[in-house]
Amino acid sequence: MPAKSHGMSGNNRLYKIWANMKQRCGNPSNPRYADYGGRGITVCKRWDSFDNFLEDIKDTYDPVLTLDRINNNKGYMPSNVRWISKAEQNQNSRRCVMVKIGKESKPINVWCREYGVPYVTFKQRRRNGWDIVKAVSTPPNPRHQRKET
Repeated sequence: MPAKSHGMSGNNRLYKIWANMKQRCGNPSNPRYADYGGRGITVCKRWDSFDNFLEDIKDTYDPVLTLDRINNNKGYMPSNVRWISKAEQNQNSRRCVMVKIGKESKPINVWCREYGVPYVTFKQRRRNGWDIVKAVSTPPNPRHQRKET
């Protein structure tokens, strides 16, 4: 039996990324299948082979970044992937709620950081019926802030 030409499998990060991508898109038993293969996200035929995947992405690979689809409604293929940070990846999630203030749309957690409003304060304000823009843009009352000990 010939050895694999890439010499990467098992615990190799790139191999895991490829294998997980294939599982999410092609295995109905995979817990994430509904969010990927179940909604039509596929892996291009070329990437059925790990060697081809490796050839296409190795020059742009950075071990601190994650593989991302540029257009979340399209599949995994060389023209639709890039390497981005985990923080950027989270902002691209369908679960990420964008809030428009003025002419800019940003994720709520980004607005909270910019306005200095703790996310827990924002969530409490929303539970209390505050408008979303007011909840994220009103500075917190210093009397209600926990003191560091």
